[in-house]
Amino acid sequence: VALFYQFSKYQGRSDEAVKVLNLLREGHLNARMPEGKRDELAPLVGAFNQMAGDLEKMVEQLRTADKSRRQLLQDLAHDLRT
Repeated sequence: VALFYQFSKYQGRSDEAVKVLNLLREGHLNARMPEGKRDELAPLVGAFNQMAGDLEKMVEQLRTADKSRRQLLQDLAHDLRT
């Protein structure tokens, strides 16, 4: 019975992780695993959420860099035309 309980607890956490991964895949970069539970998986959940946060920051930096690049190209094209 204890083994079944333990397995079902991990199965639920695994299902949560799959949902969050699917949200990230769909572009919802602010998706995170709930951290309320203090169990054996808490360090893994914390590391996962840190990775998701880092990924969100990197994507935002890429978007900012791309926006700057586009603006620079528009400015250069305008200068060349004039």
